[in-house]
Formats: sequence, structure tokens, C-alpha cells
Amino acid sequence: MDDAMEAQVQPRCRDCRVVMRDRPGGWLCPACGWVIPVDQSIVVPVFTGPSIWGG
Repeated sequence: MDDAMEAQVQPRCRDCRVVMRDRPGGWLCPACGWVIPVDQSIVVPVFTGPSIWGG
């Protein structure tokens, strides 16, 4: 996948290639148990369109 949606795709396990499941603090492979930890952070939204006030 080489488009803008690629960053939003659920990750796959490096060994099994199974789609990983969400879990608190990261993702978990249901087949082999491999975990990808994710740091807790606040994602700041970036708005690039025109404002409602014309600016």
C-alpha cells in the first residue's frame, strides 16, 4: 500500500504476518504473542484547510 492511508492500517506481525490486535499499551499478535509497545502520547491534530473566518 503506497498511499496516505498506509499509516492508519493495523500493523501485521513480523513473523506470522497476522493482523495484530489492539491492547492497552500497544498491539498483540493473537497467533504468536509478539507485542509492539506504544508510548502514551497526545496526537495534535493538524488542520490545513481554510478557516471559517476566512484566514
